[in-house]
Amino acid sequence: MWWRRSLGFAALVAVTAVSAGIETAAADDDVDSFFEGVDGPQAYVLSKLASHRVVLFGESHWVADEVELVAGLVPLLTEVGARTLAVEVFPAAMQEQLDRVVGGDEWDKAGAVAVLRAAEMPHGEYLDVIQAVWRVNREKGPGSLALVAMGPGPDWRESLPPGENYETFMADRIRQALEERGGSVLAHMGLHHAFTRYVQPESTQDGRAWRFMVRTGNTLWWKMGEAVFAIGTHHPFQCRKDDAWEFCLPFGGAIDCAADGAGQSALAFDVAESPFADLRFNSQVIYAAGYPDLRFVDFIDGWIWFGPIDELRQTRVIPLQVYAPDEDSLAAVRRANPFDGDELSQKDLESLWLDQSEGRTRPILESRWKDVPSWRETCGPPAPAAE
Repeated sequence: MWWRRSLGFAALVAVTAVSAGIETAAADDDVDSFFEGVDGPQAYVLSKLASHRVVLFGESHWVADEVELVAGLVPLLTEVGARTLAVEVFPAAMQEQLDRVVGGDEWDKAGAVAVLRAAEMPHGEYLDVIQAVWRVNREKGPGSLALVAMGPGPDWRESLPPGENYETFMADRIRQALEERGGSVLAHMGLHHAFTRYVQPESTQDGRAWRFMVRTGNTLWWKMGEAVFAIGTHHPFQCRKDDAWEFCLPFGGAIDCAADGAGQSALAFDVAESPFADLRFNSQVIYAAGYPDLRFVDFIDGWIWFGPIDELRQTRVIPLQVYAPDEDSLAAVRRANPFDGDELSQKDLESLWLDQSEGRTRPILESRWKDVPSWRETCGPPAPAAE
């Protein structure tokens, strides 16, 4: 559009923020001058690994763009001193199996799928991550890059010793990798586990905080300080409306409108160094419970915007005959299918698998964030061209 390269950043953020009832500091930067200096997601994560011991990459889950980024980073990790990729969704009980797969002379797809089956994770992009690590170790030598299964597993409440929980377990796995392998660690986990300076509230039904959670990132940051860097990904937040939780665009769409209006593709930036730093969280956003004046800069260190939110892609489902190729594995998946946990007959499991496979080809707003309206409607009218 004619206005994409001339839209003033201050005007855009102000229009969007005011319409959403969000406070924002004055922003005089022109949108071009800010966005022209930012990195793409891959270069950004690599730069943080080169300057930090631990980089926590907090995904929103099941978005293909996020996991594809991690798989694409794998061949480059050792070049910036990273010796370990730690992944939450892989259960630690499968570490020996995972070591055999990524250290094998030949690619063992069935062995890698067995790890995903134990993780109840039938998503193809995570299989790509395992294969990418195997390739690195084949090309650069055995043990060049470790793949650490960081998750305590679905039965962690029963299996972990007293005094240990999901978060401390993952923090310990990361610290152990640092001690044994040296270098830096890229830890791929859900966003909520990656919080460092920000302490996440638990919310009651009325949206008020009743206690606060100590996450993996909190534990690491309290011990390691600025050696830990947390990166989040752009996705809808949970917001309270009419006594129910729905989804809403972060900061009323200010980032979405600015980035798309400038014709940007995927980008990443330090929140503190961006003109978005002082954007305030609306009081109805779940993260603001207990924080009357929470700013973006208080929330996370780095942020990745993969593109217009309606263009994000969902992870693909591994075919059932590949995910459960024999009678024993199929029986296990039938007893606790990875989509809703319910025991199903063979016919019902096949039907559910087909529905999930087809559903993930539809727009992500339709299937995951259906409460989010057409986000471009929040951007307001275009600003006039500069004279």
